[in-house]
Amino acid sequence: MNIRRISSEDTDALARFFLTLTPAQRKDFHPHPFTTKMAERIAHGSAIAGPVWVATEREHIVGYVFLSGGIDDWPQLGIAVSPAETGRGLGTELVATAVEWARTNGKCGVVLTVYQDNVAAIRTYDKVGFRPTRALWFMEVDFSPTSYHTTLGGSGGGSPPRVKD
Repeated sequence: MNIRRISSEDTDALARFFLTLTPAQRKDFHPHPFTTKMAERIAHGSAIAGPVWVATEREHIVGYVFLSGGIDDWPQLGIAVSPAETGRGLGTELVATAVEWARTNGKCGVVLTVYQDNVAAIRTYDKVGFRPTRALWFMEVDFSPTSYHTTLGGSGGGSPPRVKD
């Protein structure tokens, strides 16, 4: 396994990597869409305002991580790992790579958002030193006949409380 900075030559490999991601991974990831056009923009450095690394195995991208923008020198982390590589420590290595870059480049820290039901990701972030600081509600207005909460196998029990006037 090799972790290195992305290059413009990675466009096709990144697009193929995006195709390996599961619907659940796509649901939990919001920084950008997983399209061929976005892969091209990321590989050419025009989509993410910060460093991007890829993990490769036998010339295939199996994971990637980036630090983007942020305020007051607190860049935001985004990560995706191939389903075939989950549970093998690759996510921890990728996150540690980005955090170490931020540390050695004078950043104040790194922030990220994660759903509370994404237990594997939370464990990964915890291993690298991340700690929860605030809760964030994912809110929606759902016009489909099948609600978002129902499709997750729940009854909507995770919905935020109603605010009274």
